Amino acid sequence: MAKTRVLIIDDDRELAGELQGALLFKGYDADCCTDERQARLRARLFKPDVILLDLRMPVKSGFKVAQELRDGGDAAGIPIIGMTGVANGGEAQRLMGRLGFADCLLKPFFPLDIITKIELALARRTAPG
Repeated sequence: MAKTRVLIIDDDRELAGELQGALLFKGYDADCCTDERQARLRARLFKPDVILLDLRMPVKSGFKVAQELRDGGDAAGIPIIGMTGVANGGEAQRLMGRLGFADCLLKPFFPLDIITKIELALARRTAPG
């Protein structure tokens, strides 16, 4: 059986590496992209089942990256889970809904939180109608 593939897009190299290590330890196939400008290419090459996406990055916001991934077809049908250290207000929630985010993790979070969100997003994607 193939491992669940998770793409982590976060400009914080240390956090991305820690997330990758935790996911690998739990049996996932995980890859990192710390440059949001390369997110579409990494998504196309890695073909993830789930994307963990930081919402606040230096060049492009996670919302812009999600929109580019969706518009370019590189994340069609792939659950995107936002990650942020800033509590989301109404505008952020509206954008997340419009862009089809599966869920959001508030930093700091525990590894079990990540696994739970990933498994819920995958279950919703495969649940019958």
